[in-house]
Amino acid sequence: MFQKLLTVMILVAVTTVAALSQDINEIIQKAKAMCKQDDIKTLYVETQSKMMGMDMNMKRWKKEQNMRVDNTFMGQNTSIIITDKSGWINQNGTITDFPETQLDITRTQLKQQDPVQTCHFDEEGLTFELVGKEKVNGKVCYNIKMKDKDGNTTNVYLEQNTFEAQKIITQQEMNGDMKNFEMVFSEWDTYAGYRLPKKIEIFMDGESLGTMENTVIKVNEPIDDAVFKK
Repeated sequence: MFQKLLTVMILVAVTTVAALSQDINEIIQKAKAMCKQDDIKTLYVETQSKMMGMDMNMKRWKKEQNMRVDNTFMGQNTSIIITDKSGWINQNGTITDFPETQLDITRTQLKQQDPVQTCHFDEEGLTFELVGKEKVNGKVCYNIKMKDKDGNTTNVYLEQNTFEAQKIITQQEMNGDMKNFEMVFSEWDTYAGYRLPKKIEIFMDGESLGTMENTVIKVNEPIDDAVFKK
């Protein structure tokens, strides 16, 4: 009797694991098909942010492997430029080149911090786990845990019908302590056939840090290569 019960429990467990594995694979494939953000060739975004009571303006350009981010904050102007072979930071006219070993790391960081493109499912070495379903912005979402090749985890909450990211949670170290950072996306709209969010709310350990509003979004419009020159 005990052996039969044990056999049934094992079969149920194996079947459940197989079903969850199939579910997560189907969800990721559908999310990739619905999202299509990686197909964007050029992207220009202007963002107005209010973080901890302070205003910050940001402009972003993306063209193939070339990326540029301009920030204006408390009278300081900073530009970060990454091309396929080089990169540098310009702080109020002072230019510092990135070492070659830093280029891919900086490119990944800029992509992860993008306030518009929320799909990052094709990064090499990523694994996925379906945690369950939760409501975000009043919508039922798949809670998916992603782990990169270095063991870092990110939870992405995808609306179950549109597969639009409603929230992303990451863990980052600050002054020796691990902090949970949340980005909550809303006010989605269509630009040149792509669904992108206008508003992002940012939280740290549940406390609001501020909001970001994408006031200008241009998709697949011409960008002059001079933007990525020194």
